[in-house]
Amino acid sequence: MSAPSSTTDAAGPPAAPTTYMRIGMTMDEALAPPILPISLDPTERAVARRLFTLLSLPDGQRLATRGTIALRGFVIVSGRAVAERPRSRSVVLSAGSTVGLASLRSSRPQRATVHAVSDMQLLAIGRGDAFRLDLLLPRLAVALDTHATDTYI
Repeated sequence: MSAPSSTTDAAGPPAAPTTYMRIGMTMDEALAPPILPISLDPTERAVARRLFTLLSLPDGQRLATRGTIALRGFVIVSGRAVAERPRSRSVVLSAGSTVGLASLRSSRPQRATVHAVSDMQLLAIGRGDAFRLDLLLPRLAVALDTHATDTYI
C-alpha cells in the first residue's frame, strides 16, 4: 500500500484507516492528560470516546487551510505540525495542541494553514460532535477553549 499524497487534506471526510504506521497511543491514553488538559471521569471518558475518533496521519498531510471553515477539529496526540500565517512566525504544534476547534465551533475561517511535519496521531471531532461537546462534556469544552493554541490558527 502506498502512502497518501502530501496534498491530501485531513480537514475533509474521514480517511480510510492506515495500517502502515503505528504511533502508539490508545484511545484511553489519548483521552487523558497530558493530551487533554483535564482528567475525565469514566462516564465522561465514555462520552468522549463517542465524540472523538483517533486517527493516524502521515508527514506532510494538511490539517487546516487558511481562510476555510474547518470541517473537523483536532487535538494532537503525538507528532508535530507547523502552523503558518502570512506576515507571522511559523508555530510548531505538538501533543495537546488543538487545530481548527475554534473555527469548527464558531464557523469562522481558519487563520493559518497547518501541515504535519512528522507522522501524527490525532483526536478528531466533526462539526456536529463539536457542538455536542458543549452540552455533553462542558468541563472538557471549557478546558480545551482555555488551553487552545488555535487562537493562532
